[in-house]
Amino acid sequence: MTPLGWGRLGGYLLAVSCSGDVRVDGTCERAAYAGVIPVFEPGPMMRSLIYSWLVCVIAGVQGSVQTELMSYFMYILASKPRGTLYTGVTNNLARRVSEHKSKLGCSFTARYNVSNLVYYEQFRDVNSAIHREKQVKRWRRVWKIEAVEGMNPKWDDLYLRFNW
Repeated sequence: MTPLGWGRLGGYLLAVSCSGDVRVDGTCERAAYAGVIPVFEPGPMMRSLIYSWLVCVIAGVQGSVQTELMSYFMYILASKPRGTLYTGVTNNLARRVSEHKSKLGCSFTARYNVSNLVYYEQFRDVNSAIHREKQVKRWRRVWKIEAVEGMNPKWDDLYLRFNW
């Protein structure tokens, strides 16, 4: 197996490998294998997202597998566990969360000290990420809290887990 790339979806590390020959452009000539390494116990929404992602990867591997699997993010920040919440969308999660932590670019998060990354989802295109952000912004507060606790029960700052 030749590793082609890694991606993240919630608290999961996703591995894509090629069982055949890898072309110079990084695409896979034969069927590929997608592996999922859980970092925490998933809730039903996360299991559904991972299943959907795997179906897409396995269906598309014979054509091309990109090393950058997804590049747009919908995210939720919190001031503290069950505190003030902020929902946003970005194409660079590390940079955007860093801006929130530095109190740059968003007066709401600066005013209410909302800077802990507690939840995120990845998408292949910006329209899907924006659509999801709009959905989540319409959710009741309790639904957002349930989503966060399904992925991140201790309300840890997920930004600190990554090696940006």
